[in-house]
Amino acid sequence: TMAKHINEYTFNAQFVLMMVGIPGSGKSTLAQHLKSNGGWEVVCQDELKNRQNCVRTMRNSLNRGHSVIIDRCNFDPPQRKVWLDIAEEYGLKDSVFGVWFDLDEKVCLNRVMQRKHHPTIPSDKCQQAMIVNRMISDFVPPKLSEGFVKIFYAKNQAEIENL
Repeated sequence: TMAKHINEYTFNAQFVLMMVGIPGSGKSTLAQHLKSNGGWEVVCQDELKNRQNCVRTMRNSLNRGHSVIIDRCNFDPPQRKVWLDIAEEYGLKDSVFGVWFDLDEKVCLNRVMQRKHHPTIPSDKCQQAMIVNRMISDFVPPKLSEGFVKIFYAKNQAEIENL
């Protein structure tokens, strides 16, 4: 399990798990799975609408002693730095882990196009393709040097399920 993997790298009981990937790559599905197994608070921009609300929710969760999953695309270093800086404020600099979802772009686009009533992506197929393609072109793979203890990597559904 993810918690077992993380416990190999940190002695902290509290940690931050940052999802990194384009829309449709499986970030929210894994986040909800981990949440259902207990001990995690999910900070999901799709549900919270904007980064400011996500920051507030992350801080509230960390104040309550919970481990946090950041469920958003986090597509480049400046996007990820926000969460890494907050973790450092809370003394969790050595407890930030990433999960990089590096799935085939066509698989991700197909998943997005099959969504109904998504809170942040319109149902228009042309707009969906534009959003996903923009994320693909803006995406910068995460690096340990950004401040992660470890980056877990998944390139397909089987690897996601083994995390």
